[in-house]
Amino acid sequence: MIKVLQPHEQHRFKCAFGIIETLESYGYKGYIVGGAIRNLLMGIPVNDIDITTDCLPEQMIRIFERTIPVGIEHGTVIVLVDDFPFEVTTFREDGEYKDHRRPDSVNFVTSLKIDLERRDFTVNAIAADKYQLYDYFDGTKHIEDQLIQAVGNPALRFEEDALRIIRALRFMSVLDFKIEQETLENMKESAQYLESVSIERIIIELCKLLSGVNVTRSLKLFFELGINRYIPFFKDMKPYIVTQPVLLYEYISSYIFLHDQTLSQTLPQLKLSNAEKKNIKQTITLLHHLVEGDRTIEYLLYHFGLDFLKRTLSLARTVNIENLHINYKSYDEKSLSEIYDGLPIHSRESLAINGTILMEYYKRKGGPWIKDILSITENAVLHNEVQNTKNTLLEWIDCNVEI
Repeated sequence: MIKVLQPHEQHRFKCAFGIIETLESYGYKGYIVGGAIRNLLMGIPVNDIDITTDCLPEQMIRIFERTIPVGIEHGTVIVLVDDFPFEVTTFREDGEYKDHRRPDSVNFVTSLKIDLERRDFTVNAIAADKYQLYDYFDGTKHIEDQLIQAVGNPALRFEEDALRIIRALRFMSVLDFKIEQETLENMKESAQYLESVSIERIIIELCKLLSGVNVTRSLKLFFELGINRYIPFFKDMKPYIVTQPVLLYEYISSYIFLHDQTLSQTLPQLKLSNAEKKNIKQTITLLHHLVEGDRTIEYLLYHFGLDFLKRTLSLARTVNIENLHINYKSYDEKSLSEIYDGLPIHSRESLAINGTILMEYYKRKGGPWIKDILSITENAVLHNEVQNTKNTLLEWIDCNVEI
């Protein structure tokens, strides 16, 4: 199998099999499991490689030279080989789930089959060593059929961990698979359990869903099954389907812009990073400019940046903002890049004057007046109304700005 991989993937698999060989030298078993095997069988890039074993975590720490005990209580130890992390987890069966998020306890077992029985979907419940696949639940067939199907009883799988409902839609989108009918029906029936899942975990899955090639169908099911009704912010949305992969902030900001400005007030419920919140705010602002046509293209490139403007223009076309102002419809990526490269300045730091120079020149203490003057001057330089040299700018300010 390894021969069909890229060189860096071959190296990672060799490292993984090296870990398994070490386990076997101490009398234990080890298998590569989950997404790495699924992707290998599909011929798509392999990122992380997980290993499952009958070796207990405390023994793993003694066996391997470099380890990180990230989840000993759940049987997981990270083993580092060539600075690449491998999650190595003891065979286990999960105890009772009371919060639809995580088991109250885990029991370590010695059976690979029992360990695979607790996993979410059949395509993720395939294991392999150097010599053969271990596929107890027809995962290989379901990969061939492009089908997402829960392992065993789907109602039980979703009751155990409701996040699996979103994961099913994520795999549908990213892998371009269908969802098996009984699994689909139980997703709808179990959606209420999502109220117990942290929004942070849900957001991670939604980000991946929105990046998938089958995002359109996945989003349709997201709303048709009523899954959104149990997720903060999304429960207040009407069905909103995009036809191309988008980033989470683009999806949220375009919905707010197009359909409901008041939803900006509920954004804190999503617990997004400051960068994501800033991107949403800037995207909404930029979309308003692109519709109203109230700023020059130089202004937009300067204040929002070349890449951000390109992405937002692409987003506007993706979500069919038909009233995009005529001032911006003719620009393609090449012309935008040329205009950006030709801007006289690309940041305020490039101005030939600053606050210190203004205070010395006008013999005044600092205050809001400095920001106002720099903003006016910056705009004038940007639009080639004045040359960006210190003396020229100060003379221009004397003649054009009220101090």
